[in-house]
Amino acid sequence: LAAGYSFFLGGRTYFDAVGKVKLPTASEAKFLGTGSTDFTLQGELLQGLSDEVSIGLIGGRRFNGSSDLFALEDVWLAGGGIYYTGEEVTLGLDYEWREGATATAPDISEATASVTYKLSDALRLQGYGYTGFADGSPDLGGGLQVLYRFGQ
Repeated sequence: LAAGYSFFLGGRTYFDAVGKVKLPTASEAKFLGTGSTDFTLQGELLQGLSDEVSIGLIGGRRFNGSSDLFALEDVWLAGGGIYYTGEEVTLGLDYEWREGATATAPDISEATASVTYKLSDALRLQGYGYTGFADGSPDLGGGLQVLYRFGQ
């Protein structure tokens, strides 16, 4: 679950303050999850290069909950991306790095490509795929998201 607020800084520059909550939905017994609720606070600086193309930088901190199986640590994260926005479709290419969540866990390093389709001013459908570059990252993955913008 994620929520954010965009601050207009002037020109084509925005700053987004974002909060996220990861709920413990994966099986801890099968080592698919930690069984903890985690919280992330991050800032995203977005700069428009033109009406269609923008770049962004992300930085933040993930506060990992406690686990009976793992000695979880809070971690730093950073990343960036480039985006093309048309009338109904947005294309994105992002890179993300995050520290490993335990003292012995490898860092995460991965790239994500996304396509977002505007269904209405408030509702969007996004498909994405990603690949990892480090031992702590998945080889391949993907999914679908429904995005809703309040106040539209």
